[in-house]
Amino acid sequence: MRIRIRSAASLLPAALALATAVSCGSGGGPARPSEYAASVPVPTMAPSVRVADPRTGVVGDVRLPLDAYTPTPDQKLVLDNARIALENSCIHRFGFSETIPPKKSPPSFLAHINAGLFGPTDVAVVKVHGYRVPDPGGGAGTSAQNPPQLSDAVVGLLTGTGPGRVHGMRVPAGGCVGEALRALSKGGPAAPNDTSYANNLAASLGDSVDKDPRVLEVQRRWSSCMKSQGYSYESSIQAMGDSRWQGRVPSRIEIDTALADVECKRRVDLEDIGIAAWVAYENEQIKAHSAQLDTYLSWLRNALGNARSLANGTA
Repeated sequence: MRIRIRSAASLLPAALALATAVSCGSGGGPARPSEYAASVPVPTMAPSVRVADPRTGVVGDVRLPLDAYTPTPDQKLVLDNARIALENSCIHRFGFSETIPPKKSPPSFLAHINAGLFGPTDVAVVKVHGYRVPDPGGGAGTSAQNPPQLSDAVVGLLTGTGPGRVHGMRVPAGGCVGEALRALSKGGPAAPNDTSYANNLAASLGDSVDKDPRVLEVQRRWSSCMKSQGYSYESSIQAMGDSRWQGRVPSRIEIDTALADVECKRRVDLEDIGIAAWVAYENEQIKAHSAQLDTYLSWLRNALGNARSLANGTA
């Protein structure tokens, strides 16, 4: 099954991939609307948002308002590798030989993540991948790098959840992850409790967008179009999440359904209306959370400067 995601965690410690049950104070978990999105009236929607090609209906790269408060894929690579280098230095200082490998390339799935908010739009892609998101590097999926296999002792050291002293030395607050984040924050604001704040805020808006009267109306027209072609779904979101879309290779019925989906989106202008709704809701949340977002942006800029200095050997 394909799950829609608005945005991915912007700066997750490597240790979180190894011990997801442990909270490291860096956010990135599923957002609950009550924690993030402020309750606001249905916002005014700009009628001039045009993201889909009027001839083909294809949606290319789309930047939404909250993207201004998240690192780009290239920035994320710089941050991740600086953090990994700092964490490895900490691990080795405590006498362990294990090493977290650096990331090899930017996360490719972040580059086009907004284009699929309401499902696929490109006929050529759908004919091969159905509802699956193709990896720009080849194949389908996200090409995520497998997390390293570290010992329990090193994971405890990284997260700060192990012994308070290791090999006679005091473990830093928050473990090696906390130490690395403080180093990246040097000379600027402290690392926010949720370094994926903008992403989580955006992710929490999905229900509001889906229930917006204008989105509901265009989804009703899309559903009617699909029904005329023999498919029964209430919305493009439901079609995208059909439990039948399993396995590594899309079935013929998945591809046929996705092709009908793409055509119906084009006919009813679903993408332009849906993305316009996302823009409107995100702009309202930026107004409501400006202080938190500005603080995060200040931290991000400073952390990027520190990360680049570390990479250049000038830290």
